[in-house]
Amino acid sequence: MAKTKKKAAKKINRVGKKNKETFPKLRRGFVYSHAEKISLLNKFFKVYTEGGRMTLKSAFSSVGGCLRTVSEWLAQEQREKLLNPNLETPVSDIYNQAKKIATENYREEVVHIAKNSLERLIVGESVKETSEEQQFRRGILVGEVKKTVNKIFQPNATAVIFALKTQDRENFTESSNINLGLSDNGNISSIKFQIKSKGV
Repeated sequence: MAKTKKKAAKKINRVGKKNKETFPKLRRGFVYSHAEKISLLNKFFKVYTEGGRMTLKSAFSSVGGCLRTVSEWLAQEQREKLLNPNLETPVSDIYNQAKKIATENYREEVVHIAKNSLERLIVGESVKETSEEQQFRRGILVGEVKKTVNKIFQPNATAVIFALKTQDRENFTESSNINLGLSDNGNISSIKFQIKSKGV
C-alpha cells in the first residue's frame, strides 16, 4: 500500500515537472522593465489611434500586451503619484493620449457618416436592385431571368424640416408663448399654449 502511494506521488511529481517545463510562467506587470513598458505603450498608441475601430483589449492583444497588466501599471503609477506629486507618469500619459485621439477620430467618423445619411434623406435617392427569377416550363427549370428595378426614395419630410431649422433659422423658426390665467387667490386657473411658426 505504501509503495503504491509512493509510485502515485512520483507520477504526480513527474507530471508537475513536465507541465512546468511545457507552460512557462506568464510575464506579470512587475517583470517588465520601464523601457519595455514604454515600448509596448508606444506600439499600442500607434495601433489604437491608426487602426480604425478597436477595443482596448484587442489593441493591446495585437501588440503582445494585456489590458489587465497595463491596468495594473496605471494603478501602480497613480499610487506612486500620490506619494510623489512631482513624479512623471509616462504610462498614463501615453495611454490617456491614445484614448483621447481615438475618441476624437471616432467622433469625426460618426459625424461624417451622419452627414452623408442626412444628405440622402434630404435629397432622396435612387437605388437599383437586381434580382434573379427562375423560369419553369411544365415543372422543369428552363432558365433564369435577371430583372433590374429602379427604386426611388423621396426626400424625408422630417429631415428636410430639421435641415431648414438648423441651416436657415432666419426664415424657419418656431416660437412658443405660454399664457397663465390666475384666479383671485393667485392660483393658476388656465394655461394656454401658442406656437408660432415662420417659414417661406
